[in-house]
Amino acid sequence: MRVDAEQKARVKADKARKAAEATNAELRGKLTGLEKARLSVDNQIKRLESDLAKAKVRCEDEEKARSELATQVKKKEGELSSKDDEIAALTKRNQILSRKMAAFMDMISSETPKVDDE
Repeated sequence: MRVDAEQKARVKADKARKAAEATNAELRGKLTGLEKARLSVDNQIKRLESDLAKAKVRCEDEEKARSELATQVKKKEGELSSKDDEIAALTKRNQILSRKMAAFMDMISSETPKVDDE
């Protein structure tokens, strides 16, 4: 009986060892899967961080371009305002010269003798 009990204990221990080995293999498989998933997540994080850094640089470039464009627009608006003032001054000068020319033409026409066709 003692031998029989030892043999049963060995069989039971062997079954327990095999079950533990199977459980260990299953857990190692799951661990490998989790490590691969973690590596995949780490790679995604790195890619997203890289994309974010590129987006920040692109955003800074766009802000710089907007700022430069706003400066150019203000400069052009100033030039347009200056040209508008210049046009207004030249138009006024032209009107004055036109009135003087009309007065001069009136003066000349009043001083020239009229010739009769007789």
